[in-house]
Amino acid sequence: MNRIFKKHTPRWFVFVIDVFICLGSITLAYLLRFNFNIPKVNLTSLHFVFPFVLSVRIMSFLIGRTYAGIVRFTGTKDAERIFVVVAGGSIFFVFSNIIAYYFLTGRFIVPMSIVIIDFITTVFMMIALRFLAKAIYSELINSKKDTVRVIIYGADQFGVITKNTLERDDTIKYTVIGYIDDKKKDLKKKIEGITIYGVEDLEELII
Repeated sequence: MNRIFKKHTPRWFVFVIDVFICLGSITLAYLLRFNFNIPKVNLTSLHFVFPFVLSVRIMSFLIGRTYAGIVRFTGTKDAERIFVVVAGGSIFFVFSNIIAYYFLTGRFIVPMSIVIIDFITTVFMMIALRFLAKAIYSELINSKKDTVRVIIYGADQFGVITKNTLERDDTIKYTVIGYIDDKKKDLKKKIEGITIYGVEDLEELII
């Protein structure tokens, strides 16, 4: 099982999952917008709306390469990329609506409320699924490793970077039990759930 999870998830698989997320998101957006009772006039337009939305999302994913990241190393940069790419597609929907309403059919292609709901649900589900997969991977891998307790000196950005680097190690399971810092104003505060201690607490921590 570990050998399977240590391999990178195929990019095409991540891409397909993202497309299905978009399909589920636009469906959920319509259901939420109309309280699970979609009017007939809106139902008749879905045969065009769904392919249109999915086509735009697919093109934006290919351009933004949202599927290219390694899921088990998902971080804030990946979340930012997803937000920007999905936002770009939603902005395209808005401009398409404006053009259709004022210059073509006199109607929106996708109701503006649907565009907003779809944007929120798509971003949330794409990011949440990646972090969920990362958490599952980490739990499966770390459960098989011996735990090494670690104390990090310095409760600054470099200390946080050190913590994150240790937690990504696939060979040893590190558990950061605290930060040591000489700034009195920061003592007993927490960074990502880890307490900051003073130098005088070091002996107690290593017992």
